[in-house]
Amino acid sequence: MWIVTPATIPTPYVTSIPACDFAVNCVVRTLDIELKPWRIPNILIRCGGIKTATGLRTTVELGASFQTWPRERSVLYEHALRQWEKDMAEFDAKRTEPEQVAQVVLEALRARVPKRRYSIGHMAGAAAFLESLPQPIADSILMKRF
Repeated sequence: MWIVTPATIPTPYVTSIPACDFAVNCVVRTLDIELKPWRIPNILIRCGGIKTATGLRTTVELGASFQTWPRERSVLYEHALRQWEKDMAEFDAKRTEPEQVAQVVLEALRARVPKRRYSIGHMAGAAAFLESLPQPIADSILMKRF
């Protein structure tokens, strides 16, 4: 049984995170195909906002970036990133405790017949909905947000 935890929603300003998640999503989908002949369960646990150290570093790292970036670079992004910083502070306050993720993983491991997909964490349901839409529609929704 494989359990992985990708998200597949593009998130501006933190491209490295969803880029890795997209790769993991490809692995999950490939394993679905490869493991099917042997009926080996392949479980995806979609995590939304989880309380981790990463979320806490946002403001510190952003402040340091603005101090080191050349002015012509920072002027392009400053307004958008300051708004993003406020949005992330609100998001961070709603993140799910890691213990709740562990409970979902335990549930999946103990299930006699596990679900193929589980969701846990702040906004995981919204991400699942966006993932179910055709990509141009999901991208259009996300572009209006940013």
